[in-house]
This record gives sequence, structure tokens and C-alpha cells, in this order.
Amino acid sequence: MARETEKKTEIRKNAIKLFQDKGYDNVTVVDIASSAGISKNTFYYYFTSKEDLIMDLFKPADIPEDFFMYLMEIDNPLDRLNAIYEKMIEYYTGLGREIIRKALVLNITNDYALDEKTQKVNTSRASFLLRVYKEAQEKKLVRTDISSEKMMWISLTHLMGCLQIWATSPAQINLKKMYMSHFEAMIHVKETDDGIA
Repeated sequence: MARETEKKTEIRKNAIKLFQDKGYDNVTVVDIASSAGISKNTFYYYFTSKEDLIMDLFKPADIPEDFFMYLMEIDNPLDRLNAIYEKMIEYYTGLGREIIRKALVLNITNDYALDEKTQKVNTSRASFLLRVYKEAQEKKLVRTDISSEKMMWISLTHLMGCLQIWATSPAQINLKKMYMSHFEAMIHVKETDDGIA
């Protein structure tokens, strides 16, 4: 199983480089397979199509496991949340605007959003993120007027919206600055007459 994961990671990395160097539309499955040192048939063992591969790239699976170990050493859950989103943004900006733009178009035009396979969330990572939100709420570091689950999904949905603006805008936009300022506004603890809400 580890060998399969390594091979899939190698295919992903080679595809990213090809897409960035030549442009998504100028790269074929044969190009990807050849650059990864595999046959076209082996490519299809891991991915059903080039579109399947790019949608797989859209999920930040390349965030290393040791990063999650590093997060455990951060005591403040709000600092942990910031580190998580900054790492995700670093991953997406590393892919580049063209790859993100193509993934967004595929998601809209081919109902990938409805496809059970592409919607699978890495449950251990989602559970980890949810625990951090819950801990931040318990310490009253983030708003508590909505559930931690809802806050997590709103923040992830908003990240997708920021990615769309960043990938499709003719202007150069600082994705990290844009998202993190919105994220801070979304999670902000507001003062009320009765205390903290």
C-alpha cells in the first residue's frame, strides 16, 4: 500500500511540473505516464483520466504528515488554525493559477462536486481540523454562536471562493492576505452587553 501511495505521489508531482511547464491543455496522459516512468495503462490504474488527476491535485494531499505533528506542538488553537490555512494556501499557490482554474472549471462543468469519489474528505484531517475548532471555541478564542462544524465548513467553502477569485482575476492577488483577513473576520469573537458571544 505504501508503494502504491508513493507511485501515486510521483505521478502527481510529475503531472504538476508538466502542467506548469507546458500548460494543462498541452499535456497528455502519455506525457504524464512517460515522465513518471510508467505505462499509460499503469496511469489508468491510479487515475481514470487527466481530469480525475487534476481534481485529485485540487485536494491538498501533498501536505506532509509531519506538518500535522508540528501542529500538535502549537498550544494556542487559534495559532494552529492559522497555520493550517496558511499551509493549505501555500499548497494551492504552489500548484499555480492555471491548475486551480482548470480544477474549478472541471468542478462546475462535469459535476465533480456531485461525484462521491472526488468529494471524499480525508477524515483524519477533517477530524483534526474540527477538534482544533472545538478547542478554540472552548477557550473562547473564536466565535461560539455557530457550531464548530459549521464554522469549519464555512471557512473551507470560503477558501474555495477565494481560490476562484485568485485563479480567475487578471490582477495579481495575494491569496494568503485575502483569505486570512476574511478568515479573521469570520471567526472573530464579538463583544456583547452580556460578555463574549
